[in-house]
Amino acid sequence: MNARFCGSVLFVKDIKRSRMFYETLLGQKIEMDFGLNVSFGYFAIWQADVAFEIIHHNPQHKIGTGDEFELYFESPGIAEAYEKISEYGAEFVNEMTEQPWGQMTFRFYDPDHYLVEVGEPMNETNRRLFRSGMSIQEIVAKTHMSEEMVRADIDKSGV
Repeated sequence: MNARFCGSVLFVKDIKRSRMFYETLLGQKIEMDFGLNVSFGYFAIWQADVAFEIIHHNPQHKIGTGDEFELYFESPGIAEAYEKISEYGAEFVNEMTEQPWGQMTFRFYDPDHYLVEVGEPMNETNRRLFRSGMSIQEIVAKTHMSEEMVRADIDKSGV
């Protein structure tokens, strides 16, 4: 398996307040904005109730359970990564699933019960969605990425 560490994700109570904190006080620049999930590059913030609904199927999941922080990795071979983690016998939180923004991911606990996510790189997501028959505009709407970024990912792949 080839997985590249991409950063950490903090689950926050108020995405607007946290976003302002990191942007204004710490001078962080947004790389991707999915609305309730904002990436500053090497770390991201995610509205906790939305994250908990997607991850635990329970928006009321309580902060303080040890699940409010996750390590995030990307692997272009997402199916291979999933198989390897399955063979290891890790406890899955989520089987392989498509996130609302189109990315394929899965989550599991490490041996110390820390939450770990592995996702396909978004350029792979764009290519997969295009190969499935989605138009550029449909991909832009689903992923919240710019048309320029989506077109560049598709053009680079020769799809």
